[in-house]
Formats: sequence, structure tokens, C-alpha cells
Amino acid sequence: MKAFKRIVSLLTVLAVLFCFVSCGEEAAREDAHEDTSSTVDIDLTKMNMQIRDAYLCDILNNSEQYLGKRIRVAGVYQNGYDDKMQDYFHICYVYYDATLCCGLSVEFIKGNDTPDYPERGTDIEIEGVLGKYDVVDETFYYIAADSMKVK
Repeated sequence: MKAFKRIVSLLTVLAVLFCFVSCGEEAAREDAHEDTSSTVDIDLTKMNMQIRDAYLCDILNNSEQYLGKRIRVAGVYQNGYDDKMQDYFHICYVYYDATLCCGLSVEFIKGNDTPDYPERGTDIEIEGVLGKYDVVDETFYYIAADSMKVK
């Protein structure tokens, strides 16, 4: 009977702690939506890792809902060449998994007033409006970055 009471007590304490942690994450989510620069709709740089990754997945999977939204994101700059488009593409890797093989990224195109693209592997922060373009039968979504900071 003592063991049962200890287990119930422990579960109660854990439940209370979970409530406090959940409240903190909700506050972090609300802070990320606060308009700190009066222009950013979604600031992924102010979210904790779990919320940021979930939000980015939602943006990538439901991109139409976010078209025209101003987004700020930080990550690692990478680029590559697309044979179908016969052009270079530029991405901001936001998240790598533990093995550094897989991750979440967002394509971006810099504006004329932003600095040149940095070297691959450079930490960057970009801000711009989510847009889209079509190539053959595919639609691609990107951030039209009018601000890019090298970290």
C-alpha cells in the first residue's frame, strides 16, 4: 500500500510540473507571435526548438496558408544546383537531426538590397515574405528575403 501511495504522489507531482512546463511553452509560442519589429508575422528565432520545428513543419506542409506572411528564421546556409531548373537554389537549414543527415530547411531568394550569399555552412538569419513559383508541374515555396544577417 505504501508503494502505491508513493506512485500516486509521484504521478501527481509530475502532472503538476507538466502543467507548469506546458504553460511556459504556450507563453513562448505567444511571444513568438508578438510583433517585435512591427513587420514580422512569424518569428521562428524566438521559439524553443520543439515549437520551432513543429511550426516549420506546418509551414512546409501547409504553405498555402502562410503565403504572404513575413517570416524570420535562423539556420545554416547551404546551396545546391537543380538540374530541372538549371539554376542554383539557396536554403537555410534550420534543424539537423542527431546524425546530421536529415533536417528541416526553407528555400530563400535574397533581395537586391541584401548582401551576397555567404559561404556554405555559415550561420545566417533571414527575414522575408513567403512566396511560391512553379517549375514544370511542381510548386516550390520560398522566402523572398529582404534581410539576411550573417551570424
